[in-house]
Amino acid sequence: MLQYTFLKHSMINLMENLSVDYSGIKNAYALFCNNDKRLKIAHYHENELKFINTGKKANLYQKFRNKSIHLSWINSGMIPFINSDNKVINQLKIEDENVNSWLLLKYTSSIDHAPDLFILEIEGIHAFGLSKKKGPASTNEKMLIGNLLNLAITARLRSDLINYQTMQTVNESYSLQVKNIETLKVENETIKDNASKSIALFVEALKIRWEKEIKRSLHIDKDIINEIIESNQKMTVIEKVFEKAVTIAMNTKISELNEIVIKKEHICWPSSSSDKMSYNQFDKHSNILEFLDRYENAASKALENGWKINGSTVGESCDPKVSPASITFNLKKYKRVVCKLIKKYDNRWPLLIAHFRPLQNILHESSTDHVDNALSA
Repeated sequence: MLQYTFLKHSMINLMENLSVDYSGIKNAYALFCNNDKRLKIAHYHENELKFINTGKKANLYQKFRNKSIHLSWINSGMIPFINSDNKVINQLKIEDENVNSWLLLKYTSSIDHAPDLFILEIEGIHAFGLSKKKGPASTNEKMLIGNLLNLAITARLRSDLINYQTMQTVNESYSLQVKNIETLKVENETIKDNASKSIALFVEALKIRWEKEIKRSLHIDKDIINEIIESNQKMTVIEKVFEKAVTIAMNTKISELNEIVIKKEHICWPSSSSDKMSYNQFDKHSNILEFLDRYENAASKALENGWKINGSTVGESCDPKVSPASITFNLKKYKRVVCKLIKKYDNRWPLLIAHFRPLQNILHESSTDHVDNALSA
């Protein structure tokens, strides 16, 4: 499976790529802190990577991590997980050069900030194709090999770290976008829910109006109200369809009871879809639609509690509660848009229009402005 190499631990990445980057190196160890903040030992030998159990010697290996000398040449007896004797790493002597064939490199871990060790067995410069002659490397050759390997590995680790940090930034940005999309989805559902509640209130207002007009009680099943809500029709269409339903119900009534029952077959929607209401019709004004719906619902709750509809009772009935001043501020701030929406959906907020003085005031001001403009013209 394809995967970015920098997503792996940097030491594992180095070990797995030894056969490609430095094919002459046949034996290597890495002592490092993994992503779970546990000490790990990896062993590369003849193109195969294995892990060594730290057992009960983790403290010993941790001490080796901290006391190791960068760019030092050591022998296998000084590596604690090869030879259990805990030998001290001292500065090299000239006579030790031939047996010290292991190059120790250390790099600060981005996880626990202690040194991660990379230890490579280097048989000689022939391992890098620089000479056909086999044999241990001289002091000068070791210095050259150590510096070149350190520069190459440092560059590799820096590149991997930058790529990993870039990936983290991209992932954080992606996660934020997903969160924003989920938030918008919830907000859209809230707008839709508020619109549904407003339509239910509107149907109830129509029922009360027609009961007064025909001087009889109307019964509407909850299923029919749900159908009206889900029809996604404009208020003006709902009003016309409701009027026809009342007419049909009255003229097909057989019972002598005073109650008129509106049935599902009495509801006839227009065949044209052009009259359907879109919740996204005023996307840029969705926040205004939302607070008007919220105030309408709050006005309904206020009536249910037996309160008058005013700034205090509407604010108290909002969820969460708001102050009368904030309601007035919203209505005045978006005065022109509110008037436009009221004109477009004149029956969507019947309680506010009929009883809520702050809204009545801006509607009156808007009407006065139109008259003044007409006279001045």
